[in-house]
Amino acid sequence: MYLINMVEMPRKLPVMLLSEAVLFPQALMPIYIFEERYQQMLRETLDSHRMFSIGLLRNAKGDEEPYPIVGVGLVRVAVGRPDGTSNLILQGLCRAKITKMFDDKPYCEARLLPMMTIDKGSDVEVDALAAKVAELIEERNKLGTPVPEEVIKFLVSLHDADMLSDLVSFNLLRDIDQKQEILETVELNKRLRRLIRFLQDEINHLRLLQQLKDGGATDGKIGLN
Repeated sequence: MYLINMVEMPRKLPVMLLSEAVLFPQALMPIYIFEERYQQMLRETLDSHRMFSIGLLRNAKGDEEPYPIVGVGLVRVAVGRPDGTSNLILQGLCRAKITKMFDDKPYCEARLLPMMTIDKGSDVEVDALAAKVAELIEERNKLGTPVPEEVIKFLVSLHDADMLSDLVSFNLLRDIDQKQEILETVELNKRLRRLIRFLQDEINHLRLLQQLKDGGATDGKIGLN
């Protein structure tokens, strides 16, 4: 067992394989369970530790091979239906590295090693990077992206840079590969820098779309993107 945020995490956990989802620490992920193998996984999970991990598939077209870094979550809410399907709220606990996969059940299981955040930057550096993230969140919001105002206010108000980087990545990044890259980055200052780059790229893209909508972009500008 590992102790994560005062919760005992087993060394071996189920892995739910998804092609378009990455679970971050502290994030709340709604999940609809409908496949029979995952119905079985959920029953066994609820009867024990209430935990499983979310692994992003490397190739959504065939082989069920996840990236080696996954998000471990705790089932906070589970509402079952007569047909066996369920709606869940999974709360992220930590990043974890897959050290061994098991295939003796209908669903995948893995031996996991928790990965804690490494803070190699100074407090001043981390604070400055976190402030830049908050600035970009507000700038992105002004461009009319479809994120509820209360979510934006909550993210901007966060004073924990570790939590800020993960929740912003979970809620605002749209590119699934960028999310996975952030999940795999344990050094906080490096994670914040990557997040800033991804947010800035998206802001630049949104600005270009706005220019196109307003008729203010030239063919030359379009060719640069």
